Amino acid sequence: MNGLTAALKSKKLWGAILGSVAVVVMDQMGLPAELQLKVAALFGVQVGGQALADLGKSKAAIVAEATNGKAPAEKAAALEALK
Repeated sequence: MNGLTAALKSKKLWGAILGSVAVVVMDQMGLPAELQLKVAALFGVQVGGQALADLGKSKAAIVAEATNGKAPAEKAAALEALK
């Protein structure tokens, strides 16, 4: 159940779902394909941007864990090892 809960809190998942629904609704309303493509691209950019943000959070967590409670010289060595 933990994986399902995490998925339901995912901004990337909701962005993909809302983008898909928006394009389907626009298609059913008969709006131009060019407009549908632009809306789909906006949602795609949002999903990609959120993926990059999540990647940055993961890297920050790894660096924090590697340097937690270490002396300055040890921190420098741990940061160098992560590069």
